Amino acid sequence: MFSKKDLTNIEGVIMLYAVRLQTSKRNAAKYLNVSLDTLDKYIRILEEEIGVQVLTTSEKGCSLTAQGEKVVENIKYIKQCLDNLYTIKVSESDMKGEVHIVYDLNVRGLICAKAVQELYQQYPEITLCVDNVIGPPNMADIRYDISLSYEIPEGDDLVVIASRNIPCKFFATQEYLNINSYPKDLNDLVKNHHLIIVRNKWKDMSNMTHYKSKFCKGISFTNNESMVNDVAVNGGGIGMMPFYSDKMEERLVCLDYLDCPTNNKLYLVSHKSRKDIPKVRVVLNYYKKMIESL
Repeated sequence: MFSKKDLTNIEGVIMLYAVRLQTSKRNAAKYLNVSLDTLDKYIRILEEEIGVQVLTTSEKGCSLTAQGEKVVENIKYIKQCLDNLYTIKVSESDMKGEVHIVYDLNVRGLICAKAVQELYQQYPEITLCVDNVIGPPNMADIRYDISLSYEIPEGDDLVVIASRNIPCKFFATQEYLNINSYPKDLNDLVKNHHLIIVRNKWKDMSNMTHYKSKFCKGISFTNNESMVNDVAVNGGGIGMMPFYSDKMEERLVCLDYLDCPTNNKLYLVSHKSRKDIPKVRVVLNYYKKMIESL
């Protein structure tokens, strides 16, 4: 049987894990909606109970000790117990409640919303809670059930539900092409046109052209593919984007006669412990079908 001390120590582990996620005690207290004094108290009690220091503080902030890192590894067991309870609750309440999703902002938001009305029509009591990040999501953050990204996210206990190679193509508006002409080849594109490209794709591009420097005239770099789309749709140049963009943007012309040297791999990921929760499984199936239709 759990004692009051056991429950206090479990709360201490949760608070320590929040410090690790939020990188400071003040941010962790705000995240958990408790006072800083309460957080300090529970972590101090945890240290006294297990007999090791779990947190160090310096001018740069606070960080977990090696022993503290071992302590927070137990959060996955605590979360597993809670997930088992939530599974029972969800099965009894049918398809209701929130499903938390995080996706790389480079995965176009329109993909995620493409047929969401069909999902809501079938399951009106499911709520999608979506956060955006730039780069691989952190699925170690226990708030998230599902991630969609071009790289496998960080975190333990993860499983890839679906993946697909997404070739890239070049896109521009007809108005831009009427004024500036169609590029004859990749060298002509780089030399005589305004190219909009995600920064980490330039290496592939430069290997297929005479132009090795990033400082070529008329090239715009960004870390966000949505920005590439926005500039291209507004006639600002020729954007390198995933091939499905022409299905989603009527104003864009796909220059499919040009060989594009790069591609993306799209990953749909969930936690092994959550993927079969009914409400999560429904949303996973929605995204899986969507990826297969691209």
